[in-house]
Amino acid sequence: MQNDAHTDRLHSLDALRAWAMLLGIVLHAAWFMSTRYFGTPITDADGSYFYEYVLYFIHIFRLQAFFLMAGLFAHLVFSRRGTWRFIWHRISRIAIPLLIGWLLLYPVMMLQYAWGGIESGRILTDQGLGATTLQELVSSLQMNASAFIHLWFLYDLLVIYAITLIVVLLMHKVIDRSGRIRRQISRGFRWLLQSWWSIVLLSIPSAIFLYFEDWWWGLGAYPINFIPDWPGLMGYCLFFAAGWLLYSQLNLLSDISRNWRRKLGLGVALSIPLFVVSTVLDYSVTPTYPLLDSNSFVRDHRDLLAAADRHVAEPNGADQLLNPSRMIVDALSPEYLALLENHDQLTPDQKVGLATEINDAVLSSESLAAPENWTTAKLPKEVAEMLADDSNRSDPAKLQLLNKKLLEATLPGMFLTDFKDRPRVRIYKAVFSAGYALAMWLLVFGAIGLFTHYFSHPSPVSRYIADSAYWIYLVHLPILFQIEVLVAPYQWGLFGIPKFLFYTAVTTVLCFASYHYLVRSSLIGRVLNGRTYPFKPLIKPRIVSMPGDVLANEAFDVEQTNPVPGQEIP
Repeated sequence: MQNDAHTDRLHSLDALRAWAMLLGIVLHAAWFMSTRYFGTPITDADGSYFYEYVLYFIHIFRLQAFFLMAGLFAHLVFSRRGTWRFIWHRISRIAIPLLIGWLLLYPVMMLQYAWGGIESGRILTDQGLGATTLQELVSSLQMNASAFIHLWFLYDLLVIYAITLIVVLLMHKVIDRSGRIRRQISRGFRWLLQSWWSIVLLSIPSAIFLYFEDWWWGLGAYPINFIPDWPGLMGYCLFFAAGWLLYSQLNLLSDISRNWRRKLGLGVALSIPLFVVSTVLDYSVTPTYPLLDSNSFVRDHRDLLAAADRHVAEPNGADQLLNPSRMIVDALSPEYLALLENHDQLTPDQKVGLATEINDAVLSSESLAAPENWTTAKLPKEVAEMLADDSNRSDPAKLQLLNKKLLEATLPGMFLTDFKDRPRVRIYKAVFSAGYALAMWLLVFGAIGLFTHYFSHPSPVSRYIADSAYWIYLVHLPILFQIEVLVAPYQWGLFGIPKFLFYTAVTTVLCFASYHYLVRSSLIGRVLNGRTYPFKPLIKPRIVSMPGDVLANEAFDVEQTNPVPGQEIP
């Protein structure tokens, strides 16, 4: 790689973006093949821990690399277009596709969730698929007003753009009109990346953000009711800021790429114990607290029925008015009551359905937290004080927490408690966060080094994949969902390898075919990528890469800076 070759450096980042997009299909195919319910329409019958590790490993660095590149290319667009044209550029390329994509894809994916839920027993109902889908749509919107599905990435990008614009304008117009502070920041960033301790120093703030995440799978940032998960968002902001600062000093890519093999090796080595620890701890804590999830049942579900039956057998007991087990059982719908009575073992999907039913019928109900039910109960001081505070019954979130605390006090050991209440787990989380942060930066810098070493020259294949990346990002998950609904319940054997390959291969073919024949030469392609290409009925068209092509790409965003004659820059 020539150190003064501006475009050569960015060809490598364009290739990284392109292949990382394809890695997203692999990541979500591995997600489907988890051993437990993990938010998919159906838990796959061929799931194994190997695929959970594949998912875990890719998640450590993939989106982090995307946010870093998003910061670099955002700075490019901002410097070339100015503030107002940058804002319109982001609205047209990010906000509008987010809105249209959500309106089109959200109902489809809720249909697939309902379909998979009925097939797996996660949803027990005598309604048809249409009515169940409508119910899922309504309940999902009530629980999470944004319900961004996989489009949360675009929403978080918009939030980060807004934060960046505010900071940049304040620096330019108010705080640092002379540019002295910005020059010092630039020199400090250069020193940081040229230091042998760069990854360790960058890992310190990342570890702090990771510590405040409520789960063990790295950075989250999924927005709830349009409010991002702030620890996760700030963690991604750090990578975005690194990319923003990197744009004005692209020669630092050679420093990032230094010892890339060693960085990748250490990152992979770290990922294995991180996965083992996170898997063990993820089964012993619930990130949805106080709401129940499939892992929340410490004791067997049949213990719930047994405890309820004991209350009936001893009607004159001192805890007659409590009856928390009886209240839970009585609140269940007939379908879920039959599930408890007729199944000795529950599948992961059935456990999710039961947890959801208890969340809706018990934890969200004011009847359990009615003070008259607890007049004879000996409650912990903290819980008694919560019960006496009427405001805890008027706020839905506080009501759920109060009900969960009441169940924990009267049904000890039945459900998982909040991991933040356990000092030892907090120590584990601190150590884990430090290791995970280190692995993130090692793998991101190692991946940049890998692609700088092997992909620093124009590649028609990478160029084509990069152009298709935005479309693939939008449609690959609904395609995978539909395939999973059809094949997940059936065992294919051979450790799930044939099914995993089937997921990835069919989805990849459908994504590229739809891009080539429906998007690349159409208005959709212009909206997503800023330009269209002449239609050629070829699976692998011949594309001549021009200087500046790579500079024109931002994350999932392609802008042709050197258009061919007759084409306009949007």
